[in-house]
Amino acid sequence: MTQQPQPRPVPRTPLDSQLRQALHARGQRCTPARLDVLHALTQSRDHLPVAELQSRISRDDRRYDTTTVYRTVTALQALGLIHEIAVVGHPTRYGLTSPPHHHAICTCCGAISEVADAALTAALAAAAAHASGYHLDAEASLQLHGLCPVCHHAGKRGTDHPHPRRWSSMNSLTTAVAG
Repeated sequence: MTQQPQPRPVPRTPLDSQLRQALHARGQRCTPARLDVLHALTQSRDHLPVAELQSRISRDDRRYDTTTVYRTVTALQALGLIHEIAVVGHPTRYGLTSPPHHHAICTCCGAISEVADAALTAALAAAAAHASGYHLDAEASLQLHGLCPVCHHAGKRGTDHPHPRRWSSMNSLTTAVAG
Protein backbone atom coordinates (compact mmCIF):
# COMPACT_ATOMS: atom_id res chain seq x y z
CA MET A 1 0.00 0.00 0.00
CA THR A 2 1.47 3.36 -1.02
CA GLN A 3 1.25 6.26 1.32
CA GLN A 4 0.11 9.70 0.18
CA PRO A 5 2.76 12.38 0.73
CA GLN A 6 1.88 14.62 3.65
CA PRO A 7 1.68 18.36 3.02
CA ARG A 8 4.78 20.12 4.21
CA PRO A 9 4.11 21.95 7.46
CA VAL A 10 4.28 25.71 7.51
CA PRO A 11 7.14 26.69 9.81
CA ARG A 12 6.03 28.36 13.04
CA THR A 13 7.35 31.84 13.56
CA PRO A 14 6.88 34.46 16.29
CA LEU A 15 4.23 36.00 14.02
CA ASP A 16 2.46 32.65 13.79
CA SER A 17 2.35 32.49 17.60
CA GLN A 18 0.92 36.01 17.79
CA LEU A 19 -1.77 35.19 15.24
CA ARG A 20 -2.66 31.98 17.08
CA GLN A 21 -2.88 33.87 20.38
CA ALA A 22 -5.16 36.50 18.79
CA LEU A 23 -7.52 33.78 17.55
CA HIS A 24 -7.43 31.80 20.83
CA ALA A 25 -8.07 35.00 22.85
CA ARG A 26 -11.32 35.34 20.90
CA GLY A 27 -12.22 31.70 21.50
CA GLN A 28 -11.61 30.75 17.87
CA ARG A 29 -9.86 27.85 16.20
CA CYS A 30 -6.66 28.44 14.26
CA THR A 31 -7.68 27.05 10.91
CA PRO A 32 -5.14 26.99 8.09
CA ALA A 33 -7.27 29.43 6.08
CA ARG A 34 -7.46 31.95 8.95
CA LEU A 35 -3.74 31.77 9.61
CA ASP A 36 -2.89 32.00 5.91
CA VAL A 37 -5.12 35.06 5.37
CA LEU A 38 -3.68 36.78 8.44
CA HIS A 39 -0.13 35.97 7.27
CA ALA A 40 -0.85 37.36 3.79
CA LEU A 41 -2.26 40.59 5.20
CA THR A 42 0.62 40.92 7.65
CA GLN A 43 3.16 40.54 4.86
CA SER A 44 1.39 42.96 2.51
CA ARG A 45 1.76 46.71 2.61
CA ASP A 46 -1.53 47.09 0.75
CA HIS A 47 -5.15 46.29 1.45
CA LEU A 48 -5.97 43.21 -0.61
CA PRO A 49 -9.10 42.09 -2.45
CA VAL A 50 -10.29 38.49 -2.03
CA ALA A 51 -8.90 37.44 -5.43
CA GLU A 52 -5.42 38.65 -4.47
CA LEU A 53 -5.68 37.00 -1.05
CA GLN A 54 -6.71 33.74 -2.71
CA SER A 55 -3.73 33.93 -5.05
CA ARG A 56 -1.28 34.68 -2.24
CA ILE A 57 -2.45 31.96 0.16
CA SER A 58 -2.90 29.13 -2.34
CA ARG A 59 0.20 27.06 -2.87
CA ASP A 60 1.13 23.63 -4.21
CA ASP A 61 0.05 21.75 -1.09
CA ARG A 62 -3.04 23.81 -0.29
CA ARG A 63 -5.62 25.47 -2.56
CA TYR A 64 -8.47 27.66 -1.36
CA ASP A 65 -11.62 28.33 -3.33
CA THR A 66 -13.14 31.79 -3.46
CA THR A 67 -16.00 30.87 -1.10
CA THR A 68 -13.55 29.73 1.58
CA VAL A 69 -11.60 32.98 1.32
CA TYR A 70 -14.81 35.06 1.55
CA ARG A 71 -15.97 33.08 4.58
CA THR A 72 -12.57 33.47 6.18
CA VAL A 73 -12.38 37.25 5.74
CA THR A 74 -15.96 37.56 6.99
CA ALA A 75 -15.09 35.56 10.13
CA LEU A 76 -11.86 37.50 10.73
CA GLN A 77 -13.70 40.78 10.26
CA ALA A 78 -16.39 39.74 12.77
CA LEU A 79 -13.58 38.94 15.23
CA GLY A 80 -12.14 42.43 14.77
CA LEU A 81 -8.83 41.16 13.39
CA ILE A 82 -9.28 42.68 9.92
CA HIS A 83 -11.31 45.49 8.40
CA GLU A 84 -12.73 46.09 4.96
CA ILE A 85 -12.54 49.11 2.72
CA ALA A 86 -15.20 49.40 0.04
CA VAL A 87 -14.46 51.77 -2.85
CA VAL A 88 -17.09 52.40 -5.51
CA GLY A 89 -16.10 50.76 -8.79
CA HIS A 90 -13.35 48.63 -7.21
CA PRO A 91 -13.34 45.33 -5.34
CA THR A 92 -13.66 45.46 -1.56
CA ARG A 93 -10.24 45.21 0.05
CA TYR A 94 -9.14 43.95 3.44
CA GLY A 95 -6.40 45.00 5.84
CA LEU A 96 -5.27 44.18 9.34
CA THR A 97 -6.96 45.99 12.17
CA SER A 98 -4.28 47.98 13.91
CA PRO A 99 -4.13 50.91 16.29
CA PRO A 100 -6.32 53.77 15.15
CA HIS A 101 -5.52 54.67 11.61
CA HIS A 102 -7.29 56.34 8.75
CA HIS A 103 -7.42 55.65 5.03
CA ALA A 104 -6.66 57.84 2.03
CA ILE A 105 -8.60 56.55 -0.98
CA CYS A 106 -7.94 57.67 -4.55
CA THR A 107 -11.20 58.58 -6.28
CA CYS A 108 -9.59 57.89 -9.65
CA CYS A 109 -7.74 54.58 -9.37
CA GLY A 110 -9.06 53.28 -6.04
CA ALA A 111 -5.63 53.03 -4.39
CA ILE A 112 -5.80 52.88 -0.60
CA SER A 113 -3.12 53.97 1.85
CA GLU A 114 -3.17 53.93 5.62
CA VAL A 115 -2.69 57.21 7.41
CA ALA A 116 -1.53 56.38 10.93
CA ASP A 117 -1.28 59.69 12.69
CA ALA A 118 -1.95 60.20 16.39
CA ALA A 119 -2.34 63.98 15.95
CA LEU A 120 -5.04 63.48 13.30
CA THR A 121 -6.82 60.95 15.50
CA ALA A 122 -6.76 63.33 18.48
CA ALA A 123 -7.93 66.27 16.33
CA LEU A 124 -10.76 64.16 14.92
CA ALA A 125 -11.90 63.14 18.41
CA ALA A 126 -11.76 66.74 19.65
CA ALA A 127 -13.65 68.04 16.60
CA ALA A 128 -16.37 65.41 16.95
CA ALA A 129 -16.80 66.16 20.64
CA HIS A 130 -16.92 69.92 20.02
CA ALA A 131 -19.23 69.83 16.99
CA SER A 132 -21.66 67.11 18.05
CA GLY A 133 -20.95 66.04 21.60
CA TYR A 134 -19.96 62.58 20.36
CA HIS A 135 -17.12 60.77 22.07
CA LEU A 136 -15.42 58.58 19.50
CA ASP A 137 -14.46 54.97 20.14
CA ALA A 138 -10.76 54.15 20.24
CA GLU A 139 -11.23 52.34 16.91
CA ALA A 140 -12.78 55.35 15.14
CA SER A 141 -11.38 55.98 11.69
CA LEU A 142 -11.75 58.41 8.86
CA GLN A 143 -11.78 57.86 5.10
CA LEU A 144 -10.13 60.65 3.15
CA HIS A 145 -11.11 60.77 -0.52
CA GLY A 146 -8.98 62.52 -3.11
CA LEU A 147 -6.30 61.83 -5.70
CA CYS A 148 -3.20 59.74 -5.06
CA PRO A 149 0.14 61.31 -6.00
CA VAL A 150 0.28 59.41 -9.32
CA CYS A 151 -3.20 60.49 -10.44
CA HIS A 152 -2.67 64.03 -9.16
CA HIS A 153 0.62 64.44 -11.05
CA ALA A 154 -0.97 62.95 -14.19
CA GLY A 155 -3.69 65.61 -14.02
CA LYS A 156 -6.46 63.04 -13.66
CA ARG A 157 -9.83 63.58 -12.05
CA GLY A 158 -11.78 61.20 -9.86
CA THR A 159 -13.75 60.02 -12.89
CA ASP A 160 -10.78 59.15 -15.14
CA HIS A 161 -9.78 55.58 -15.92
CA PRO A 162 -7.67 53.82 -13.31
CA HIS A 163 -3.96 53.22 -13.66
CA PRO A 164 -1.98 50.37 -12.08
CA ARG A 165 -1.30 50.98 -8.41
CA ARG A 166 2.32 52.00 -8.11
CA TRP A 167 2.56 53.19 -4.54
CA SER A 168 1.72 51.98 -1.07
CA SER A 169 2.95 54.60 1.35
CA MET A 170 1.24 57.82 2.26
CA ASN A 171 3.96 59.40 4.38
CA SER A 172 3.69 62.71 2.53
CA LEU A 173 -0.06 62.90 3.28
CA THR A 174 0.52 62.02 6.92
CA THR A 175 3.14 64.77 7.16
CA ALA A 176 0.94 67.28 5.35
CA VAL A 177 -2.08 66.60 7.58
CA ALA A 178 -0.04 66.62 10.80
CA GLY A 179 1.97 69.69 9.79
